[in-house]
Amino acid sequence: MKRFIHIPKTAGRSVIRFLRENKLQVLSPTTKADGTATKKHRTAYKYYCDVPNEERFCIVRNPYARLVSFYNYSIMQGWIDKEYSWTDFVMNRPHIPPLRDNQPWRQQIDYIMHDGKLYVHKKLKLENINESLPRYLQTWKLLPKENVSTTKGLSLTSYYQNSAVIQRVRKDFRQDFKHLHYSRII
Repeated sequence: MKRFIHIPKTAGRSVIRFLRENKLQVLSPTTKADGTATKKHRTAYKYYCDVPNEERFCIVRNPYARLVSFYNYSIMQGWIDKEYSWTDFVMNRPHIPPLRDNQPWRQQIDYIMHDGKLYVHKKLKLENINESLPRYLQTWKLLPKENVSTTKGLSLTSYYQNSAVIQRVRKDFRQDFKHLHYSRII
């Protein structure tokens, strides 16, 4: 049996809905193998401790894009004021009370690695999800994205014009860039 590990802001809601609607034999992150409920963003290591031989996979996302998505989603949800600037968001790293573990600042590898060991069998990149997910799950259906964050018509590079912001993101997410093989160049 396969298990989907939901890393925040990496199309998790879309993947879960896709799995359910297509009745694919994959355990969603809200249920354990025995059918009992669990946290939505549980780590791969915790699932490994419960069921070591379960096949685990996840979707990962470019750290630059993931943080922009967190910023826009936080504004959309009313968790931060719409006047709160992008630069302040990155540089001040505000605590957002509705989010457990201060998720915007938690690296993706924290969900899939423990003590330097990887606990997922497959990392699919969001940037090419409609090629990799159907192939991995052996289905022909494409993933419709459900919770698409709006960037108000701005490109990713428009968020990263300030060199201090770029350096902060590179520093804060250096392990994601390294282990997930994303370029640090914007």
